[in-house]
Amino acid sequence: MEYKTLVVTREGPIDIITLNRPERMNAFSYEMIDECVDVLHRLSKDWNTWVLVIRASGKAFCSGHDIAEPLVFPGQSIEEVRQVNRTMLGIPLALQKMNKAVISSVQGVALGFGFDLALASDMIISTKNARFSQGFLRIGLAPGMGGAWHLPRIIGLKKAAEVLFTGDFFNAEDAYRLGMINKLVDDEEQLESETMSLARKLGKGAATAIRMSKYLLYNCMQQDFSNALDACNVAETMTLFTEDFEEGEKAVKEKRQPGYKGK
Repeated sequence: MEYKTLVVTREGPIDIITLNRPERMNAFSYEMIDECVDVLHRLSKDWNTWVLVIRASGKAFCSGHDIAEPLVFPGQSIEEVRQVNRTMLGIPLALQKMNKAVISSVQGVALGFGFDLALASDMIISTKNARFSQGFLRIGLAPGMGGAWHLPRIIGLKKAAEVLFTGDFFNAEDAYRLGMINKLVDDEEQLESETMSLARKLGKGAATAIRMSKYLLYNCMQQDFSNALDACNVAETMTLFTEDFEEGEKAVKEKRQPGYKGK
């Protein structure tokens, strides 16, 4: 599939998706939604990479849904609208289930679905001038793209209620203080550098161990402690039988950096 709203590239074990509608502040059109669903489905089948970077061209990360395209078309039934929304929801769900560590690189505005897209990533690096808002409540909508799941788990119930109920904008430093952002940088040049530095660091890591760590991160949040320990046992046992574990153990004994091969 040829993409018109995305630029998809690869650097070694790192996949990079660039949102590429800068003239619309990278707002999601229906075409962009379909392309995101397609590329995430394709990348999820590729086991030769284990890091995914999501970034954006222009001055904004993503301003949510493109208001030039109606959320409800004349004559559409409730069920038809729900089906369209299910397609959109495939994007944050695919990111959480993705067999890769996902990093969002955020500049400018992350609004509505754009904010939820970043939240659905495993890590976020942001410029200091970035601004965030759920935004849905500002136009009379319930937050339907995953923020209501992520926010209480990241910043706690009371603060999440404020963010969701008001739709107010808050700055990157507040987001960092609340634990939503992993690292703040001064400008877009540094954003590119720091994002790719982290991606390359993970790209040098043990692929199966990173994938199993991500699985445990989200699976254990929904388990009691006993079942979580069972899941940890399964994951660790799987990594014990990888070539990367053999290399890692050998590197420790030889006091050198490991050379993982993703096997």
